[in-house]
Amino acid sequence: MATVATASPGWMACSPKPPPKAPAAPPPKPLDLRLLPEGQPEIEALMALPGLWQRERGRTKFAVVVDGEPAGAGNFDGLVGPLALDVKRNPFLVVQDTAQGRRLTERRASPALRKIMDEADQAFSTGKVDEALAGYRKVIEYDPLFPKPYFYVAAALKHRRDFEGADAWIERGLRLHERDPFGYALRAEMLEEQGKDTVARETLARAFALDPYSPPALRVKAKMARLAGQRDVRPGVQPHIFVARSGPSELVARAAGHPVWREYAVCRALLAFDTRVRAEFLQVIPQGVLSPIEETTCGFMVTAAYLHARERGAGEDLDLERWSKAFDAGLLREAVIYDVLGCRRPEILALLPDDVQVKMVEYARIFIVPAAARRSGPP
Repeated sequence: MATVATASPGWMACSPKPPPKAPAAPPPKPLDLRLLPEGQPEIEALMALPGLWQRERGRTKFAVVVDGEPAGAGNFDGLVGPLALDVKRNPFLVVQDTAQGRRLTERRASPALRKIMDEADQAFSTGKVDEALAGYRKVIEYDPLFPKPYFYVAAALKHRRDFEGADAWIERGLRLHERDPFGYALRAEMLEEQGKDTVARETLARAFALDPYSPPALRVKAKMARLAGQRDVRPGVQPHIFVARSGPSELVARAAGHPVWREYAVCRALLAFDTRVRAEFLQVIPQGVLSPIEETTCGFMVTAAYLHARERGAGEDLDLERWSKAFDAGLLREAVIYDVLGCRRPEILALLPDDVQVKMVEYARIFIVPAAARRSGPP
């Protein structure tokens, strides 16, 4: 019976060897940016982000052209398309806890009551406080669950320096709509008028955490800044961003301000248009609402790029300087959600977990309210 020859070390030594293969370069490891926003990354990981993101640019199927500053209004808000909850800054928006989780709903007065409120607003604006109060109270009588007129009654009473009565009406309004920034801004202004500066600033920080673009909150903040002798600053990051798809294989990314905002624009462009990048680096929560991961991904990257640029002698940027300090304080994730997502989509803030809300209030209190005003001391 034939035997099967087995290879031996001698046989192998006598056989011609194929040329040794160069070890294959390991494929580039995907940069799992999803992990970064969940906690505070190590400083080494943060500082490696700009280089790693440049590698991502090389792997994308698109050529990314960084093409100067945008002319006119950018399309920063249009990158992700319409959200399921596309309500913008709706003053009649309320949050309700349902069996399916927290949901946003509209709470509007009927057309007839709306007319009464409009007439009351007109009366108040012309100094007819009694007439305005009568109108607001009529709306409350017919629809006691509608929160807005409670705050308007409080504003009229504050105008009369009836602070105790005004605060009682603010409290009633906040019981109906606990996330209304107008209620907190009105209370902050009233506290400031009474000389209670510290608690006024803390109350105003809550208003900004709920809506960084709240006109009443911005007005009160500007008033406090003037009293403190400080130049008012922007409430949040507002880089002018423009990204577009130019043909089948090219993206255009533009941004104004500090040069690293252009890197932010590149990050947003890749996440917006490259399906591979989106599939690897984005998480989506139910009902089609984008999670904050998309924003925080670019926020961590641009903060690291800014620190690199500053080390090389580049100029400072007010918003990015604040972000770098927020990173040191363990609040960069909240800073990005507050400044970028909150400024463009403040309705999403109401859907964030309560612990994130608390940390955003902390961020606003530390970094948004002017530091010099905070140093004025307790009332």
